[in-house]
Amino acid sequence: MSIADDEYQSVTRRLILTSLIIGLLGTFLLIACTYFFIKKTLDPLKMMAKVGDQVANGDFNVEVKYNRKDEIGHLAKSFEKCDPKNQGISLGN
Repeated sequence: MSIADDEYQSVTRRLILTSLIIGLLGTFLLIACTYFFIKKTLDPLKMMAKVGDQVANGDFNVEVKYNRKDEIGHLAKSFEKCDPKNQGISLGN
């Protein structure tokens, strides 16, 4: 039993095309998931950078809305403690 050369070439082309399409779709899906994961991770850091800029410019009355119990949440609570009114510190203004 043998397979005709034309039929073998046709099946091989179909397998290559199917593999290429699956590979490209997988790559696109991986890139999309990575983009959204990084965006979700960096948004709180961007917010903390803005708060840090406020504190650096002397505006200690910062309000941070981040309630998770991770490292960024710990940093957010630290920035909220920078408010001189909470610490009884006079800035002489």
